[in-house]
Amino acid sequence: MTPGYDAGGMWLHDPPTAVRSLARLGFQAVAIRSRGGILNPFDDQFELQWRMVTEEATVSQCRLVVDLEAAFVLDAHCRAHPSLCCPDDGSLTRLLRWQRTWIEAAGQLPGTVLTFCSGGGNADASDDAQAQLDQLAERVNQLQSWATDVGVTLALRPQAGHLIDSVAAFERLRHWLPVGSHDGAIALAADTHEMMLAGEWPLSARLQRNQDCLAIVYLADFDGDRISAGSGENRSPSANRRDTWLGDGDLALPRIMDSLGAMEFDGPVIIRTEGHAEAGLAPAEQAAREWKSAATA
Repeated sequence: MTPGYDAGGMWLHDPPTAVRSLARLGFQAVAIRSRGGILNPFDDQFELQWRMVTEEATVSQCRLVVDLEAAFVLDAHCRAHPSLCCPDDGSLTRLLRWQRTWIEAAGQLPGTVLTFCSGGGNADASDDAQAQLDQLAERVNQLQSWATDVGVTLALRPQAGHLIDSVAAFERLRHWLPVGSHDGAIALAADTHEMMLAGEWPLSARLQRNQDCLAIVYLADFDGDRISAGSGENRSPSANRRDTWLGDGDLALPRIMDSLGAMEFDGPVIIRTEGHAEAGLAPAEQAAREWKSAATA
């Protein structure tokens, strides 16, 4: 496995500096995310900014992961991206253009992984789950065909409040899609925080069950005393998430690492500490210590 850190939540650091700083802490992969004026494919400065990031990643010998979800970049009045199940209107067209542009940019740096979410279900078809899955499958297949053309790994990340809101829902999607990380089909980006929100215990068993399609793991800790896993009103959408610093919550890091090791998983394991940008590199420094301690235990 390749230890990494998610710089998407480090919005007080510009991406090239974040990559360089995290590489110095020993992380071998870095996840990034667009935000207003930064790495927005629709901005004139995108090519220059992306080149600066890829050059820094190359010098630092860091693998890049790009989370395609980004708040308020497609619509200044809407935090969430449109659903891939929404009617074929201007919003969906803009979303697909965003995703295709990122896929083509990622193709410039071999080994880059892109992760994305399904978005919410179509309220107009809420009584027909199969129709929504059919529609989702069609659009995911289109994304995957673009990714295959440029040799990019594309992975779907289940997220609370979305049509695909758990690994279990992703497993159901297998009936509509050929899924696997090594056969050109869409892969899974498992997110431990989302899994715990969905009550998918034990995490290790769920990961092992999906090892044939697992491309990346987002490793985020969780405070079970603060949020009741899987309960209705407390199961907040991930857009409002505030992760717990690694080692301060309920995540059994050594067990997860042992499980991934037993699977001979060789993809990125991206530690995320969303909601603590003001703490600078401190969460990443603690994460590096926790990872090293668990690796040597």
